[in-house]
Amino acid sequence: MTVEKYEPPSLSVLVGRTYRDRIGRYRPRYVGNLRHPVICRGDGYQGYDEKFEDLLFDARDRGIINQEEWDEVWGIHTIVRGEDRENGAVVYAAVDIALTVEAHHIIRAATRGEIMRRITGERTIPAVIGAFLSNNSFRLLALEVGVSLDRASLEDAKLYRYFNEDVLKDIGQGKSEL
Repeated sequence: MTVEKYEPPSLSVLVGRTYRDRIGRYRPRYVGNLRHPVICRGDGYQGYDEKFEDLLFDARDRGIINQEEWDEVWGIHTIVRGEDRENGAVVYAAVDIALTVEAHHIIRAATRGEIMRRITGERTIPAVIGAFLSNNSFRLLALEVGVSLDRASLEDAKLYRYFNEDVLKDIGQGKSEL
């Protein structure tokens, strides 16, 4: 029998996972343009919205989405449903959460937002929430593909409770704040 050696995740991976879980739990306060926000699904969030799950299962059963798209939707970090402040229409937000936002997060959010729009038949806001941008040109990419970028700082995630200041300083080194 061969036993594989366990490789623990790096410190930066642990900080990133903790950030995503902490921000994911408190999503509605970051989706400020929605009235009566409800978390339909979220990392680190206990519970789920049966109405949303019914929509998702129906979409797959009726062939609106395929299995690959189904898997994409389950990969969305947080899904929020609310009402548009101006006209009261139902709006969904499909939110990707990353400590450091990269191009692939933005592209993935745009793709997932389009899948969500097809599932719900409602306006969907694809969004990425993070603390840092690895490249400032990603702001233009987000504008081009219609993805909302939102900042949630390390303080917002209360990461200073879990990691010392030197570790968190190193994580943001060489990156611009979102």
